[in-house]
Amino acid sequence: MKRGFLISNNQKPAPAAHPTQAALAHPGTHDNPKNPPRPPTSPEYRYATAGAPPQADDEFKCTILPPPQHPTARGPYALCVFHGRRHESAILSTPGFPAPVPAPTPPLYHLAPPGPGPQPQTRVCAARHIAAGALIAAERPLFLIPAVAPAVRVAPPGSLDASPAQVRQLQLRQYNLILEKCLARLPARDRAAFYALEIGAGAGASGLGPILERMERHALGVRVLGGAGERFESAAVFRDVSRIGHRCAPNATWEFDVASFSMLIRAVCPIEKDEEIFISYVDDESVTGQARRAMLEKYGVDCRCALCTK
Repeated sequence: MKRGFLISNNQKPAPAAHPTQAALAHPGTHDNPKNPPRPPTSPEYRYATAGAPPQADDEFKCTILPPPQHPTARGPYALCVFHGRRHESAILSTPGFPAPVPAPTPPLYHLAPPGPGPQPQTRVCAARHIAAGALIAAERPLFLIPAVAPAVRVAPPGSLDASPAQVRQLQLRQYNLILEKCLARLPARDRAAFYALEIGAGAGASGLGPILERMERHALGVRVLGGAGERFESAAVFRDVSRIGHRCAPNATWEFDVASFSMLIRAVCPIEKDEEIFISYVDDESVTGQARRAMLEKYGVDCRCALCTK
């Protein structure tokens, strides 16, 4: 699995404008027992492409996981967009789903203002000494969508002899409209947390739009295995986990647990108090040199380590 949402030809983002201190949510506010999480409103939103029958495999469905009506479900809740029916079914049939989120209490990390460097962004740091192997964080997604933007059906104006690039832009525009309707169902503070994720002063150069630009820069890959060897790939954005920075030699690792529907961050070595926590955005060490640097550029990372200069 890799970080990111889709492959695009966007330019390297400019340095990001960081949020104010007031915008830095305290870790755990997404599942604070004193402020119980609320599920998104209007549990389901459906968008069927023209001529598609209900529940078709090319229908978009916006829903909540875990389902609030499930007898063992507890918040926080994730807002999810599925393309077709099989992906959600694979999640719901996972043994043990929905298990509680195994988040450490009290939190082992805190959010810190940006440090020095060409790409300033909010940092995630250790709140105390963290032992190797310890679970640092477990967090459910704010928003989860298909890992690759589906080819939404669009009908260009009859007078327009649209090129493939123009059709693609129309598709992205329509997809953004679908996602906007979905995000409108998030509680206000969760929606604000999504839009608080930095996308840089050069936002808009990719043509992806404000939602997909945030997904491309901040999403982590989520893989779900279905029956008959099926694999379903999603991209998920998190309130805090999506702010963890990159190192090719990281001090933490990440893995999505489908049963609890949460991203687990674990220390791979001891981490001292106030030390920044890093994960690797590229999980294939065979990718080196220019190819690796190109993969990292869309996340605002300019790495000069041995792997990236090999």
